[in-house]
Amino acid sequence: MDYNKIQALLDKYWEAQTSIEEEKILKNYFNQSDIDTRLKEFQPLFQHFELEKEVSVSDGFEDRLWSQISEKPDTKVIQLKSWYYRIASAAAILLICCTAYFLQQYEPMQPSKKGATVIVLDDAENAEEAYAKVKAALMIVSAKMNKGNQATKQSIGKLNVLQKIK
Repeated sequence: MDYNKIQALLDKYWEAQTSIEEEKILKNYFNQSDIDTRLKEFQPLFQHFELEKEVSVSDGFEDRLWSQISEKPDTKVIQLKSWYYRIASAAAILLICCTAYFLQQYEPMQPSKKGATVIVLDDAENAEEAYAKVKAALMIVSAKMNKGNQATKQSIGKLNVLQKIK
């Protein structure tokens, strides 16, 4: 048979578009001894289909299978429900105890004294004094931000130098 015709049938076969007659043509072609060398790799597949047709089960197989299915095996039933509740209860108690312990040990985080500036605004007696304290606090914040901004600019400058070196 022509290689192109068989190749076209194989393409249809892989896309599940072949009819039963076309599949029979493929099976007959691949079950013969004279096959195009470019199609030899597909021969075992179609030969497998023919070999599997010859396989059959022994007499009484179905009866033996049903008898094995219907037999009740000798097994001991273990009640997991009671074990599950015991383990779940123990885990819940442990969780509650651990939570209570950690809540007792918990101390709210205190601001570190190192480098911290604390300004008390509550003791201002008039609006002008409060304004002056707020202005002083904002100046401190501004100074710290400018210091961080300068450090960032220096780091970026170093990175730019490194990129130019590459």
